[in-house]
Amino acid sequence: MRWIVLTVLVVFVAAIFAAPLLAEASSVAAVPLYAAFSWVCHQRPQRTWLLGAYPLAVCVRCLGIYLGALAGAIAGLRFFRRLFFAAMALLAADWLLEAAGSFLVPSGVRFATGLLLGFFLAPALWGNHYEPPLVLNLDESR
Repeated sequence: MRWIVLTVLVVFVAAIFAAPLLAEASSVAAVPLYAAFSWVCHQRPQRTWLLGAYPLAVCVRCLGIYLGALAGAIAGLRFFRRLFFAAMALLAADWLLEAAGSFLVPSGVRFATGLLLGFFLAPALWGNHYEPPLVLNLDESR
């Protein structure tokens, strides 16, 4: 299952970067890529990095999530609930500060919180959950 997740993530990340490259080449193939990612991302231009003259297919935070998930899938870590929830809390705090309008979160912070969340989310995608180590009985009297 991990290889399927890894393959899908590689395709998604490639599509994120392919969209602006195709748009730069005046290809109509860019349109369905931007449309597909619009289902999961707001794609606001002020929150999206550019590749050439065109924006990536997702915002900075979503890019971080996808790249983090790809890195987590490559690393092959086990899923640790506490690390995942800590990353989720950081991303939520980042989002809440911005949504409240009291603070403008820099794009680097948005990217970092997305990257962290994606990294710790990836193992959950293929069910690689943490299992406590077995307690071995090393008593020599047996």
